[in-house]
Amino acid sequence: MSANKIIYFLIFLPLFLFGHGQDKKEKNIKYIKNIGQWEEDILFKASIPEGEIYLENHKFTYCFMDYKTLDSLHHIAHEENNQSLFKKSIIDGFAFSVNFIGSNEESIKNGFHKLSEYHNYFIGKNKESWQNKVPLFNHVKYQSIYDGIDLKIYSDNQFLKYDFIVSPNANTNNIQLLYEGIKPVVNNNQLEIKLGFNKIIEQEPYAYQIINGKETKVECKYILRDNVVSFHFPNGYKKDIELVIDPTLVAATMSGTTGNQNYGHSATYGVNGEIFTGAISFGAGYPTTVGAFQQTFSSSIDVAISKLNQDGSSLIWATYLGGTGSDYPHSMMTNGLNELYVYGTTSSNNYPTSTNAYSSTLNGFSDIYITHLTEDGTNIVGSTYIGGNADDGSNNTTWNYGDTYRGEIIVDNGNAYVASCSNSTDFPTTAGCYQSTNAGGQDGIVFKMNADLSLLEWSTYLGSSGGDAAFGIRIDNSNSIVVTGTAAANFPTTTGSANANFIGGTRDAFISKLNSNGTTLLASSYYGSISDDASFFIDIDANNEIYIYGQNSGNIPITTGCYGTANSGQFIAKLNNDLTMIDWQTTIGSGSNFGDFVPIAFMVDICKHIYISGHSATTGLYTTPDAFYTTGGFYLMSLNPDATSLEFATYYTENHVDGGTSRFDPSGTVYQGVCSGGGFANTPNAYSTAQSTGWDIGV
Repeated sequence: MSANKIIYFLIFLPLFLFGHGQDKKEKNIKYIKNIGQWEEDILFKASIPEGEIYLENHKFTYCFMDYKTLDSLHHIAHEENNQSLFKKSIIDGFAFSVNFIGSNEESIKNGFHKLSEYHNYFIGKNKESWQNKVPLFNHVKYQSIYDGIDLKIYSDNQFLKYDFIVSPNANTNNIQLLYEGIKPVVNNNQLEIKLGFNKIIEQEPYAYQIINGKETKVECKYILRDNVVSFHFPNGYKKDIELVIDPTLVAATMSGTTGNQNYGHSATYGVNGEIFTGAISFGAGYPTTVGAFQQTFSSSIDVAISKLNQDGSSLIWATYLGGTGSDYPHSMMTNGLNELYVYGTTSSNNYPTSTNAYSSTLNGFSDIYITHLTEDGTNIVGSTYIGGNADDGSNNTTWNYGDTYRGEIIVDNGNAYVASCSNSTDFPTTAGCYQSTNAGGQDGIVFKMNADLSLLEWSTYLGSSGGDAAFGIRIDNSNSIVVTGTAAANFPTTTGSANANFIGGTRDAFISKLNSNGTTLLASSYYGSISDDASFFIDIDANNEIYIYGQNSGNIPITTGCYGTANSGQFIAKLNNDLTMIDWQTTIGSGSNFGDFVPIAFMVDICKHIYISGHSATTGLYTTPDAFYTTGGFYLMSLNPDATSLEFATYYTENHVDGGTSRFDPSGTVYQGVCSGGGFANTPNAYSTAQSTGWDIGV
């Protein structure tokens, strides 16, 4: 995309209420979702100064009261000790609505930035109307309220604001706002609404476009005819526009440790945008919270987990996990209840397990563990070892610092799925599984466990007689299990796959698809160059097509039409669901270094935009004009669908991670764990900006 393209066209409409009851403190309006506690026409409700707003399918309804009189009566009643005064008084109120004429029936209405608080409604005798844990949000979006036009409702301190976000070539004339129950007037390009006891001002509409990276104001006027408000642009505006992701730094913080050093390993997101970090800790001083599952350091190396709020300004809870050996977090993910699952490796013979754990005994020198923590971090839902007679979960096939702690856990309907590796000849497998025995050396393993980790639903090896490892895992729309990793020359592939034969070097990347119970290999293919290759991450788009992200040691040609840099050592590729065809492929990097950065997070969103993150980045990588930093240890990028063009690329400060996965959430926000030796850039309101002696986890 060329630099002079337009990014956003926004109309800002702040609503101010002039009167006695305005709260001068900074306080954002909270939008309460209707889940059955109110009439079905109401989608969200919010309290605004001196009144309430109800968000409905095709309109807003405002309700206001004369709070000045109410407040006066309150004082008089208390001064005269006469509570009956209220019963004799009439308080003025006023209601009116704003109808969106011609708005789309299929407009999608969602709340965003869910708050940690909730409301309970136990009103009346009809229990069917009782609702608990009703969610609250910071803003609400009407997606496609008109063709190509979205509506966002939020607040600036206590003032209600709503924006129309107009996509390229959409028609602003479609926006028609019918005011019912009130007669507004336009005065100095402001909309005035008189209630009798008060006055509402909708300020002059502010519109702008981003041109050449700068905000450019577009003159905008109200038009009022027969109580219908629309917008006029006297000087016009550029209608050939493009909408791109506008990157915003939300949070960056240190762990808040006091004294001991920690190595950053992993990060993930919560249901409401909370931040989870996973580190290894070498001693006491990690900021564990009162009531946490494990408040004290065991010995040697423990896992250290923190949960922070959405903007990284507050620690919700933190806990150690571990025994008297060495314990490492490889990958983390939350379920729909916001409970955290942690997958990693342990050499502790007393790692904490649950009473009904699948296995409560360390089997080899090092085993895989999975721990499922409660939402508040005070206890475990389940925790188990799983392993055989040798090292399990510790990868020895690839070449990057931190690759020992590869592998991934994902969660679906509470069940845990893991892609990892094993050197054991007796790693537990299940009856009828695709590969019940180790084919030689280190093999990949794939398994599924139930929510409390008491049952191994199924488990299989996936490997060759050489060295293999499974690193990434997803579930497709038909409940097939798709995994990726690195494999030697006689790894199992299927006839007709994109690359049924080994390509070159000592190991190629692979992609394999198993049926839902791990008994059948549905499709399997190599991928890569004539030298060593490894695929570390996998994702699936809404059409069930498969994407991989990894490193190559030899040249991979870039498909015509794709953004990329030839002769670079980090690849992204897309394959069809049955793995018979490579749809496209590209390489990202400097063009002269097969190892510009180490892949550490990957996602394809619902609109097929592609997101990557990497650590230990070299200099000389391309950054976009809106980059946060042009140097640093981390490199992040987003690409348009099918990698046709670059949307955003930036460095970020500090150095590396010591292994494990970080994640993008579905909105494209990255939750990136960092191992910081000093110089990590924190946000102004960060929970902690203090760097430990030595290394510490940042996020």
